[in-house]
Amino acid sequence: MRKRTVLVIGETSVDVIVPYGRMKKRIEAIKAGDLAESNENVPQVQFLLGGGGSNVASIFAKLGAETRYLTHLGNCNLSRFLANELIASGVNMDYAIRDEVAQPFLLAVIDESGEKTMLQTLAPGSARVPFTETELRPELLDGVDALHITGTELVLHPEEAPLMASFAKLARSRGILVSFDLNLRPETLKVDDERRTRLAEVISAADIILGSKTDEFCILANEKNTVDAMAKFATPSNIVVGREGAEPVLLIDRELLSIHRTLDLGPVINTTGAGDSFSAGFVLEYLETLNAQLAVFAGNAVAGVMITSVEHHTVPSPELLEELINRQAMSVF
Repeated sequence: MRKRTVLVIGETSVDVIVPYGRMKKRIEAIKAGDLAESNENVPQVQFLLGGGGSNVASIFAKLGAETRYLTHLGNCNLSRFLANELIASGVNMDYAIRDEVAQPFLLAVIDESGEKTMLQTLAPGSARVPFTETELRPELLDGVDALHITGTELVLHPEEAPLMASFAKLARSRGILVSFDLNLRPETLKVDDERRTRLAEVISAADIILGSKTDEFCILANEKNTVDAMAKFATPSNIVVGREGAEPVLLIDRELLSIHRTLDLGPVINTTGAGDSFSAGFVLEYLETLNAQLAVFAGNAVAGVMITSVEHHTVPSPELLEELINRQAMSVF
Protein backbone atom coordinates (compact mmCIF):
# COMPACT_ATOMS: atom_id res chain seq x y z
CA MET A 1 0.00 0.00 0.00
CA ARG A 2 1.47 3.35 -1.08
CA LYS A 3 1.55 6.06 1.54
CA ARG A 4 -1.01 8.70 0.58
CA THR A 5 -0.54 12.46 0.82
CA VAL A 6 -3.51 14.53 1.97
CA LEU A 7 -3.81 18.31 2.10
CA VAL A 8 -6.35 19.44 4.72
CA ILE A 9 -7.77 22.96 4.74
CA GLY A 10 -9.74 24.02 7.79
CA GLU A 11 -10.06 25.83 11.06
CA THR A 12 -8.21 25.11 14.29
CA SER A 13 -9.47 25.78 17.79
CA VAL A 14 -9.17 24.56 21.34
CA ASP A 15 -12.10 22.45 22.55
CA VAL A 16 -12.81 23.35 26.16
CA ILE A 17 -14.78 20.34 27.44
CA VAL A 18 -17.02 21.17 30.42
CA PRO A 19 -18.48 18.04 32.13
CA TYR A 20 -21.54 19.92 33.39
CA GLY A 21 -23.86 16.89 33.56
CA ARG A 22 -21.40 14.73 35.52
CA MET A 23 -20.66 17.56 37.94
CA LYS A 24 -24.36 18.28 38.42
CA LYS A 25 -25.01 14.63 39.28
CA ARG A 26 -22.09 14.70 41.71
CA ILE A 27 -23.38 17.80 43.50
CA GLU A 28 -26.90 16.36 43.76
CA ALA A 29 -25.56 13.07 45.15
CA ILE A 30 -23.40 14.80 47.75
CA LYS A 31 -26.34 16.99 48.84
CA ALA A 32 -28.39 13.81 49.24
CA GLY A 33 -25.74 12.43 51.59
CA ASP A 34 -23.97 10.04 49.23
CA LEU A 35 -20.55 9.82 50.89
CA ALA A 36 -19.30 7.36 48.28
CA GLU A 37 -19.82 9.99 45.59
CA SER A 38 -17.76 12.50 47.55
CA ASN A 39 -14.80 10.09 47.37
CA GLU A 40 -15.02 9.74 43.57
CA ASN A 41 -12.69 11.66 41.28
CA VAL A 42 -13.93 15.15 40.54
CA PRO A 43 -14.83 15.73 36.85
CA GLN A 44 -12.29 18.04 35.25
CA VAL A 45 -12.52 20.63 32.51
CA GLN A 46 -10.30 19.54 29.59
CA PHE A 47 -8.46 21.54 26.94
CA LEU A 48 -8.23 19.43 23.78
CA LEU A 49 -7.17 19.81 20.18
CA GLY A 50 -10.33 20.79 18.33
CA GLY A 51 -11.85 22.22 15.18
CA GLY A 52 -13.00 20.16 12.21
CA GLY A 53 -9.80 20.80 10.29
CA SER A 54 -7.38 19.92 13.06
CA ASN A 55 -9.41 16.87 14.15
CA VAL A 56 -9.41 15.31 10.70
CA ALA A 57 -5.77 16.27 10.04
CA SER A 58 -4.71 14.54 13.26
CA ILE A 59 -6.67 11.41 12.39
CA PHE A 60 -5.40 11.28 8.79
CA ALA A 61 -1.85 11.42 10.14
CA LYS A 62 -2.45 8.78 12.81
CA LEU A 63 -3.88 6.48 10.13
CA GLY A 64 -0.58 6.75 8.28
CA ALA A 65 -1.21 9.42 5.64
CA GLU A 66 1.36 12.13 4.98
CA THR A 67 -0.80 15.02 6.14
CA ARG A 68 -0.21 18.64 5.24
CA TYR A 69 -2.38 21.08 7.15
CA LEU A 70 -3.23 24.55 5.85
CA THR A 71 -4.79 26.51 8.71
CA HIS A 72 -4.55 29.80 10.55
CA LEU A 73 -2.93 29.69 13.99
CA GLY A 74 -2.71 32.52 16.49
CA ASN A 75 0.25 33.72 18.50
CA CYS A 76 -0.41 32.63 22.07
CA ASN A 77 0.15 29.70 24.41
CA LEU A 78 -3.02 27.96 23.21
CA SER A 79 -1.79 28.23 19.61
CA ARG A 80 1.51 26.64 20.55
CA PHE A 81 -0.35 23.91 22.43
CA LEU A 82 -2.41 23.13 19.31
CA ALA A 83 0.61 23.11 17.01
CA ASN A 84 2.49 20.76 19.33
CA GLU A 85 -0.50 18.40 19.55
CA LEU A 86 -0.78 18.25 15.77
CA ILE A 87 2.96 17.70 15.30
CA ALA A 88 2.84 14.91 17.89
CA SER A 89 0.09 13.27 15.80
CA GLY A 90 2.40 13.37 12.78
CA VAL A 91 0.83 16.34 10.96
CA ASN A 92 3.12 18.50 8.81
CA MET A 93 2.56 22.00 10.21
CA ASP A 94 4.91 23.77 7.79
CA TYR A 95 1.83 24.93 5.89
CA ALA A 96 0.18 26.65 8.88
CA ILE A 97 -0.16 30.44 8.74
CA ARG A 98 0.69 32.36 11.90
CA ASP A 99 -1.38 35.42 12.81
CA GLU A 100 -0.73 38.04 15.47
CA VAL A 101 -3.94 37.22 17.36
CA ALA A 102 -5.01 34.92 20.15
CA GLN A 103 -6.46 31.52 19.27
CA PRO A 104 -10.27 31.07 19.27
CA PHE A 105 -11.74 28.29 21.37
CA LEU A 106 -14.91 26.22 21.30
CA LEU A 107 -16.84 25.50 24.49
CA ALA A 108 -18.34 21.99 24.64
CA VAL A 109 -20.78 21.38 27.48
CA ILE A 110 -21.56 17.71 28.24
CA ASP A 111 -25.01 17.10 29.75
CA GLU A 112 -26.25 14.32 32.04
CA SER A 113 -26.84 11.92 29.13
CA GLY A 114 -23.36 12.46 27.72
CA GLU A 115 -24.56 14.60 24.81
CA LYS A 116 -22.52 17.69 23.97
CA THR A 117 -23.57 21.20 23.04
CA MET A 118 -20.93 23.21 21.17
CA LEU A 119 -20.72 26.95 21.82
CA GLN A 120 -18.64 29.12 19.50
CA THR A 121 -16.91 32.02 21.21
CA LEU A 122 -14.27 34.66 20.57
CA ALA A 123 -12.26 35.63 23.64
CA PRO A 124 -10.81 39.16 23.89
CA GLY A 125 -7.89 39.53 21.49
CA SER A 126 -8.77 36.42 19.49
CA ALA A 127 -9.87 36.34 15.86
CA ARG A 128 -10.67 33.98 13.00
CA VAL A 129 -8.63 35.07 10.01
CA PRO A 130 -9.89 34.13 6.51
CA PHE A 131 -7.76 32.62 3.77
CA THR A 132 -6.60 34.77 0.88
CA GLU A 133 -5.87 33.97 -2.76
CA THR A 134 -2.12 34.20 -2.16
CA GLU A 135 -2.39 31.58 0.61
CA LEU A 136 -4.22 29.04 -1.58
CA ARG A 137 -1.39 28.83 -4.08
CA PRO A 138 -1.31 26.06 -6.73
CA GLU A 139 2.04 24.61 -5.62
CA LEU A 140 0.38 23.40 -2.40
CA LEU A 141 -1.18 20.66 -4.52
CA ASP A 142 2.13 19.27 -5.75
CA GLY A 143 2.38 15.57 -4.85
CA VAL A 144 -1.07 15.51 -3.22
CA ASP A 145 -3.47 12.55 -3.58
CA ALA A 146 -6.47 14.08 -1.82
CA LEU A 147 -7.67 17.54 -0.83
CA HIS A 148 -9.99 17.61 2.19
CA ILE A 149 -11.93 20.81 2.99
CA THR A 150 -13.89 21.31 6.22
CA GLY A 151 -17.15 23.24 6.06
CA THR A 152 -16.90 25.06 9.37
CA GLU A 153 -14.20 27.22 7.82
CA LEU A 154 -16.70 28.29 5.16
CA VAL A 155 -19.55 28.85 7.58
CA LEU A 156 -17.24 31.11 9.59
CA HIS A 157 -15.98 32.79 6.42
CA PRO A 158 -18.59 32.45 3.63
CA GLU A 159 -16.65 34.95 1.54
CA GLU A 160 -13.98 32.27 1.05
CA ALA A 161 -16.33 30.01 -0.95
CA PRO A 162 -15.44 31.18 -4.50
CA LEU A 163 -11.74 30.93 -3.69
CA MET A 164 -12.12 27.48 -2.10
CA ALA A 165 -14.28 26.23 -4.99
CA SER A 166 -11.70 27.44 -7.51
CA PHE A 167 -8.92 25.68 -5.57
CA ALA A 168 -10.97 22.46 -5.42
CA LYS A 169 -11.58 22.59 -9.18
CA LEU A 170 -7.86 23.06 -9.77
CA ALA A 171 -7.18 20.00 -7.61
CA ARG A 172 -9.69 17.88 -9.56
CA SER A 173 -8.17 19.03 -12.86
CA ARG A 174 -4.90 17.53 -11.62
CA GLY A 175 -6.56 14.19 -10.79
CA ILE A 176 -6.65 14.88 -7.03
CA LEU A 177 -9.59 13.49 -5.07
CA VAL A 178 -11.56 16.31 -3.40
CA SER A 179 -13.62 15.63 -0.28
CA PHE A 180 -15.79 18.18 1.52
CA ASP A 181 -17.16 17.66 5.04
CA LEU A 182 -20.12 19.98 5.60
CA ASN A 183 -19.48 20.60 9.32
CA LEU A 184 -22.24 23.22 9.52
CA ARG A 185 -22.45 23.50 13.32
CA PRO A 186 -26.06 24.73 12.97
CA GLU A 187 -26.56 24.85 16.74
CA THR A 188 -24.12 27.75 17.04
CA LEU A 189 -23.81 29.23 13.54
CA LYS A 190 -26.65 30.61 11.43
CA VAL A 191 -27.21 28.76 8.15
CA ASP A 192 -29.10 31.23 5.96
CA ASP A 193 -29.72 31.33 2.21
CA GLU A 194 -26.50 33.24 1.59
CA ARG A 195 -24.45 30.56 3.31
CA ARG A 196 -26.34 27.83 1.47
CA THR A 197 -25.48 29.48 -1.84
CA ARG A 198 -21.84 29.88 -0.86
CA LEU A 199 -21.48 26.29 0.31
CA ALA A 200 -23.12 25.04 -2.90
CA GLU A 201 -20.16 26.45 -4.83
CA VAL A 202 -17.75 24.16 -2.97
CA ILE A 203 -20.12 21.18 -2.93
CA SER A 204 -20.32 21.29 -6.73
CA ALA A 205 -16.51 21.10 -6.91
CA ALA A 206 -16.16 18.03 -4.64
CA ASP A 207 -15.95 14.33 -5.50
CA ILE A 208 -17.09 13.29 -2.01
CA ILE A 209 -19.55 15.18 0.23
CA LEU A 210 -19.84 14.04 3.85
CA GLY A 211 -22.16 15.23 6.59
CA SER A 212 -24.74 14.55 9.26
CA LYS A 213 -28.08 13.43 7.84
CA THR A 214 -30.36 15.73 9.86
CA ASP A 215 -28.05 18.37 11.34
CA GLU A 216 -26.43 19.16 8.00
CA PHE A 217 -27.95 17.68 4.84
CA CYS A 218 -31.57 18.33 5.88
CA ILE A 219 -30.81 21.87 7.03
CA LEU A 220 -28.73 22.68 3.97
CA ALA A 221 -31.33 21.26 1.58
CA ASN A 222 -34.38 22.60 3.49
CA GLU A 223 -35.79 19.05 3.51
CA LYS A 224 -37.16 16.90 6.34
CA ASN A 225 -36.54 13.56 4.63
CA THR A 226 -32.86 12.63 4.81
CA VAL A 227 -32.73 10.69 1.54
CA ASP A 228 -34.45 13.53 -0.33
CA ALA A 229 -32.05 16.01 1.26
CA MET A 230 -28.94 14.04 0.29
CA ALA A 231 -30.27 13.36 -3.19
CA LYS A 232 -30.30 17.10 -3.88
CA PHE A 233 -26.51 17.03 -3.82
CA ALA A 234 -26.01 13.74 -5.69
CA THR A 235 -24.78 13.69 -9.28
CA PRO A 236 -23.72 10.93 -11.71
CA SER A 237 -20.10 11.66 -10.83
CA ASN A 238 -19.99 12.20 -7.05
CA ILE A 239 -20.44 10.38 -3.74
CA VAL A 240 -22.68 11.66 -0.92
CA VAL A 241 -22.38 10.17 2.57
CA GLY A 242 -24.83 10.80 5.43
CA ARG A 243 -24.04 9.69 8.98
CA GLU A 244 -25.91 10.14 12.26
CA GLY A 245 -24.40 8.61 15.40
CA ALA A 246 -25.31 4.93 15.72
CA GLU A 247 -27.91 5.12 12.94
CA PRO A 248 -27.16 3.43 9.61
CA VAL A 249 -24.96 5.34 7.17
CA LEU A 250 -26.65 6.42 3.93
CA LEU A 251 -24.44 6.25 0.85
CA ILE A 252 -25.35 7.67 -2.56
CA ASP A 253 -22.61 6.52 -4.91
CA ARG A 254 -23.13 8.12 -8.33
CA GLU A 255 -26.88 8.34 -7.63
CA LEU A 256 -27.17 4.74 -6.35
CA LEU A 257 -28.44 4.57 -2.75
CA SER A 258 -27.29 1.97 -0.21
CA ILE A 259 -27.69 1.71 3.58
CA HIS A 260 -25.01 0.41 5.95
CA ARG A 261 -25.16 -0.39 9.65
CA THR A 262 -22.61 1.16 11.98
CA LEU A 263 -20.26 -0.83 14.23
CA ASP A 264 -20.97 -1.49 17.89
CA LEU A 265 -17.57 -1.83 19.56
CA GLY A 266 -18.70 -1.28 23.15
CA PRO A 267 -19.84 1.54 25.44
CA VAL A 268 -19.52 5.03 23.96
CA ILE A 269 -17.09 7.15 25.97
CA ASN A 270 -16.75 10.30 23.89
CA THR A 271 -18.34 11.36 20.59
CA THR A 272 -16.32 14.57 20.05
CA GLY A 273 -14.67 14.28 16.64
CA ALA A 274 -16.57 11.13 15.64
CA GLY A 275 -17.64 12.59 12.30
CA ASP A 276 -14.10 13.71 11.52
CA SER A 277 -12.83 10.20 12.31
CA PHE A 278 -15.37 8.71 9.94
CA SER A 279 -14.36 11.15 7.20
CA ALA A 280 -10.66 10.35 7.49
CA GLY A 281 -11.27 6.61 7.41
CA PHE A 282 -13.63 6.93 4.45
CA VAL A 283 -11.34 9.10 2.33
CA LEU A 284 -8.20 7.01 2.86
CA GLU A 285 -9.98 3.74 2.10
CA TYR A 286 -11.57 5.21 -1.01
CA LEU A 287 -8.18 6.44 -2.20
CA GLU A 288 -6.88 2.89 -1.86
CA THR A 289 -9.79 0.86 -3.28
CA LEU A 290 -12.08 3.29 -5.18
CA ASN A 291 -14.89 1.33 -3.49
CA ALA A 292 -17.38 3.55 -1.65
CA GLN A 293 -18.95 0.71 0.34
CA LEU A 294 -15.58 -0.42 1.67
CA ALA A 295 -14.88 3.24 2.45
CA VAL A 296 -18.04 3.36 4.60
CA PHE A 297 -16.83 0.27 6.45
CA ALA A 298 -13.48 1.96 7.08
CA GLY A 299 -15.19 5.13 8.27
CA ASN A 300 -17.35 3.08 10.64
CA ALA A 301 -14.27 1.29 11.98
CA VAL A 302 -12.23 4.42 12.64
CA ALA A 303 -15.17 6.25 14.24
CA GLY A 304 -16.15 3.16 16.27
CA VAL A 305 -12.68 2.83 17.77
CA MET A 306 -12.46 6.54 18.54
CA ILE A 307 -15.78 6.87 20.39
CA THR A 308 -15.05 3.82 22.57
CA SER A 309 -11.55 4.97 23.58
CA VAL A 310 -10.50 7.18 26.48
CA GLU A 311 -7.51 8.66 24.66
CA HIS A 312 -8.23 11.59 22.34
CA HIS A 313 -8.16 10.76 18.59
CA THR A 314 -7.46 7.05 19.02
CA VAL A 315 -7.35 5.15 15.71
CA PRO A 316 -7.25 1.41 14.95
CA SER A 317 -4.02 -0.30 13.96
CA PRO A 318 -3.80 -1.30 10.26
CA GLU A 319 -4.48 -4.91 11.27
CA LEU A 320 -7.55 -4.03 13.34
CA LEU A 321 -8.84 -1.71 10.63
CA GLU A 322 -8.63 -4.48 8.05
CA GLU A 323 -10.35 -6.91 10.43
CA LEU A 324 -13.23 -4.49 11.11
CA ILE A 325 -13.68 -3.74 7.41
CA ASN A 326 -13.80 -7.48 6.62
CA ARG A 327 -16.26 -8.08 9.45
CA GLN A 328 -18.71 -5.61 7.93
CA ALA A 329 -18.14 -6.86 4.38
CA MET A 330 -18.87 -10.46 5.47
CA SER A 331 -22.20 -9.37 7.02
CA VAL A 332 -23.30 -7.94 3.67
CA PHE A 333 -22.72 -11.05 1.57
